[in-house]
Amino acid sequence: MQVAKPVATLKTRFPLQAAAVEAVISQTGRSPDALVYLPMVGRKSFWTVLLDPATADVVAFMPLDSF
Repeated sequence: MQVAKPVATLKTRFPLQAAAVEAVISQTGRSPDALVYLPMVGRKSFWTVLLDPATADVVAFMPLDSF
């Protein structure tokens, strides 16, 4: 969890995807301040995983290359 970053930074890093990021955050029912993210690599695509910073539980994921 030390390398995870605040979810709020996704909207500033990827302004064209801000609406999609906000939609995923709202589906979690949590505030952006209560989430962190990590990039994840699949075989043919990149994803962003939203996590609970206290428990490291996966809360949501979206197809976004956040590297």
